[in-house]
Amino acid sequence: MKSVSVVVFVALAIGSSPAAAQTTPEAFLKATIIQLFRGQYDREWSTLHPAQQKIVPLKLFVRCASAGFHGTLRDAKVLDSYDAVDRSIPGTKLRAKSKAVTFRIRYYVGGVSRTDVDTFRTTMVRGAWRWLLETGPVSAYKQGRCA
Repeated sequence: MKSVSVVVFVALAIGSSPAAAQTTPEAFLKATIIQLFRGQYDREWSTLHPAQQKIVPLKLFVRCASAGFHGTLRDAKVLDSYDAVDRSIPGTKLRAKSKAVTFRIRYYVGGVSRTDVDTFRTTMVRGAWRWLLETGPVSAYKQGRCA
């Protein structure tokens, strides 16, 4: 069973996307988590940082995300939010300031209640929030496989 953090950022916009239009990084990332639980993987991919979209083909992203996780979201609560250090965007030569947001995510898988605490990063690109994959998932996608 994969945890939410692996799927969100193995699996986790164009300005018209509801998630990208949110005004805060917390609201944007919560909308992205909801997309995951609803199986809206194409929408989730559309809010991935554009430089990482070039590394992660939509079809591979959707295949990996849909194979890796099935659950029912109970809630996603923000526990912490802070300005992250200026660092590279995994898989690229780009650097960006980002926001890190830690969530407690409660959900059901096969009727069993689960809770994960995960921290996700997002950055602003041309006026819209975009989420970032971490190094491990980027490496897997570069090899054409799921993490």
